[in-house]
Amino acid sequence: KPLGDDIYQIIDPSSNTALQLQGCSRDPGATVVAVLVDQSECQRWRVEPAVDGTWTIQQADTGLVLDVPNCVETKVRNLDVWHYWNGPCQRWALTKM
Repeated sequence: KPLGDDIYQIIDPSSNTALQLQGCSRDPGATVVAVLVDQSECQRWRVEPAVDGTWTIQQADTGLVLDVPNCVETKVRNLDVWHYWNGPCQRWALTKM
């Protein structure tokens, strides 16, 4: 859901849940969870263009970016946030639904 100024609330419409940092943590390595939609700063994400048509998704309040833990290429159970370093595990392909 667009909130303005490249800020979005990332919502799963099938469950009415939104991405946020667990416990609204401000720490690098914090786990990203899906919780009921609310108006908290924890659910605000900045979506910015990266390279190769991919996107970086930054938690608007902390400045930390959505990241695949340890940059593994296998399926993971959880995502986290980390300092931006333009790594491949911080770039996302987005498709319009």
